[in-house]
Formats: sequence, C-alpha cells, structure tokens
Amino acid sequence: MSSNTYQKITLLVLVLCIVSPIESRYEKDRKQEKSTNTQQAAQLQPASTQVTLNLCRKDRTLSFLCHCTPEDESIKAQKAECWIISSDISRKDPQWLAFNSQTQLQHLKFSVLANGNLSFIPTDILQSLKFLRTISIEYGHVHELYSFAFGNLTLLTNISLTNNQIKIIGPYTFGNHQHLIDINLEKNEIYELDRHAFVNVPNLIRLNLNNNQLEVIQDDTFEAFSKLNELWLRNNSINKLSREIFKGLGNLKILNLSFNKLIFIGDTVFAELWSLQELELESNQIEKISERAFDGLNNLQRLNLENNRLKLLERGIFTGVPALIYLNLMKNSLETITFNNILPLMDNLVNNTSSILDITENNLICDCRLAWLIDLKNQTKNEDFKLALDEIECLLKKPKDQFHKTNKILHNAIDHPLSETEDETEYYDDEPDGKTIMLMKLKTSNLPCPEETSDPTELPLSRESIGFDMSW
Repeated sequence: MSSNTYQKITLLVLVLCIVSPIESRYEKDRKQEKSTNTQQAAQLQPASTQVTLNLCRKDRTLSFLCHCTPEDESIKAQKAECWIISSDISRKDPQWLAFNSQTQLQHLKFSVLANGNLSFIPTDILQSLKFLRTISIEYGHVHELYSFAFGNLTLLTNISLTNNQIKIIGPYTFGNHQHLIDINLEKNEIYELDRHAFVNVPNLIRLNLNNNQLEVIQDDTFEAFSKLNELWLRNNSINKLSREIFKGLGNLKILNLSFNKLIFIGDTVFAELWSLQELELESNQIEKISERAFDGLNNLQRLNLENNRLKLLERGIFTGVPALIYLNLMKNSLETITFNNILPLMDNLVNNTSSILDITENNLICDCRLAWLIDLKNQTKNEDFKLALDEIECLLKKPKDQFHKTNKILHNAIDHPLSETEDETEYYDDEPDGKTIMLMKLKTSNLPCPEETSDPTELPLSRESIGFDMSW
C-alpha cells in the first residue's frame, strides 16, 4: 500500500470518529425537542377535546353535580339526577361533555338551585343520549322553547318542564317523538301555544298545561292527538271555546278547564269529544250554558260546574249526557232546578248507587219547582246521596192566597194526600219571609208556586207520565 493511500484511509477514519458523535447528539436533541413540543401542545389543547370527565364522580367541581344510579362508577349509569349550581353556564360550556361518559342514561333530571341558572334546553348533549326515555327540568329560566328542542330522541316517553318561566312554545318544539306519552308544562307563563308545536307525536296520552297564562287556543292545535286521554288546562285565562279547538280528540277521557275565565258555553262545543268521561268547569265565570252545549257527550260520567254564576238552566240542558252520575252545581246563583232539567238523569240518580247531585250553596227559592227533590230522596238507592239531599237549603217566601189552588194540584200530582185537618200554610205562618231553611223539612203540600209558572212544577199531573212508574 502506498504511503499516499494510507494517509487517505487514516484521514477518513478520523472524520468518521468526529462526525458520528455529533450526529448522535443532534438526533438526541431533536427527539427531545419534539417530545417537549408535543407535551406543550397537549397542554394547550382546548378542554372541548377532553372527554374523560366522569359525570357521576363526586370528587370534582363543575357547574352541576349529579347523583347516578347505579352508584358504581365502573358500571354505566341508567339514571342521573343533577343540580345546577352555576349562574352562568352556557350552551358551549365544555363541562357538558361529562355526559359523554354516560351514554347509556335512560332517565335524566335537572333541578336548578336558588343560586343557579339554566336558560336553555341543552339540546346538543341530549342528542348524544340515544337511550334517554325521560327528561325533567325544573326551576330554570327557559323563556322560549325552540324547534326540535329535544333533538330526535325517538325513545323519549316523558318530558317534564315544570316551573321554568316558559312563555312561548314555538313550532315543532316537540317533534318526531314516536314513543312520547306524557308532556308536563305545568306552572309556567305560557301565553302562546303554536298550533304546530306538537308534530309527529302519535302516541301522546297526557298533556298538562295547568297553571299558565293561556288566553286563546288556536283551532286544530290538538288535531294530531288521536290517542290523547287527558288534557289539563286548569288555572289559565281561557275566555272562549270553540268546537274546532277539540278537533281530533275523539279518545279524550278527561278535560279540565277549571279556574279559567269562561263566561258562555255554546252549542255543541264538546261534540268532538265523544269518549269524554270527566269534564271539569269549576270556578270560571259561566253565566249561561246553551241547551245543546253538552250534546255528543254520551259517555260523560262526571260534570263539575261548581262556583260559577249560573242563575238559570235551560230546560233540556242535560239531554246529551245520559250516562252522567256526578253533577256538581254548588256555589252558583240558581234560584231553581226543575224536574225537566234533571229528567234525562233521573234514572241514574235513582238506581245508581254512586250517583251524586250537589246543588247546595245556591239561591234556591222554596217553591213547588223543587218538590221533585223531596220525592227523589225517598226513591234513590244511594244512601250518601240521601244525606247530600238533606243539606239542600232554600229561601222561604210566604205564599200568596192565589197560589193555594196550585199547591193542592201539585200535592195530588206527587201522591201525598192531604189530611182533613192539615193547613197548607201552617208551616209558613210560623216562619219569617226571607229565611233560609232546609228543603227536606218542608212538606210538598206547603210549597207555593210562582205566579209566572203556568205548569207549577214542570211535572205532568200523573206519576206515570213523569216517569215514577219506572222500576224504582
């Protein structure tokens, strides 16, 4: 080997010995720098990408706290009850992502504490809970419900939004919930109900709108509720009803319109409700009910008209409710209730052991138009009803001489023969005019008939012709 070649090889070896450690050190520094940058980048990542928070853990601080069932954190929870404790939680708050740890939830309830606030429905999070069946939110400040507020949760059966200060329900708020059976919107401030608020909820059975501020309900609002059984509209400000409001409610069993501002009930208003069994109209301001107002309610069993302003009942007002066994007319201003008013219900009042007619606390006048009530007490098979009849009071007015003859006709018509010594006016002679007395303490023969009554009692003159030949 030449001396020149040997020198070149020696030089190459020296270069390699110097360069290799430098490259190795450079590579090591580069990798270390890359690792450091990765860690720093991870620390700078937004919280929205962190999905490791467990909704059910109790040792963490969030804007809400939840108690889960079952409590074992290693098992996916099926039920969560959460309390909102923050006053400024937003829709995009990353803490909502804690719900991603419990995607098997079936029942979820939010309660807003006194120092907390919830002003919206957390739709984005609800959409990820595909197995959710019941959702409840209470004591929030959700002033308006927007379209599809509950996403497309097809398994939902119950939605409860009580005490949330809701004012407006917009179109399609409750949409595409095939299994939904119960919506509870009680104790809000709803004054407007969009006619398209409920879309494609074919199995809804119960709708509760009690204790709101509804004044008007648009026609056809409930048209798609073919399976609805209960509609609760108690304690609103509804002042007018139309037949079209109830269109589509052929399966409705219970309708509660108590504590509203109704003044008049017109003809066939409830005619679409042919399955209705209970109608509550208590504590309105009803002054008049048309003779055909209840036509079509062939299955109605309970009618409550307590605490209204009725002074007179139309002659055939109860013809359309032959199945009625409970009629409450107490606390009105009725001066009389005639036999012809009640004739369609007489068989029920006599033979049904559950029947009740309450006409206490009215302004009834003690005259021959009430004579049928005394006979009814003797005929009914319902002992409780007999006791209720004993509580009926009427206003005593002394008869005038020209009424005595009609009294005798009435007396014979209902088959209570006079004794030879009986004085028709002896009872009244002992009582001051205008005194309130128990009706059942009077004798039918002593009941005067008003001058304007051509047919004093609205009873035919024979027992057979008024129905007392029935098998009572």
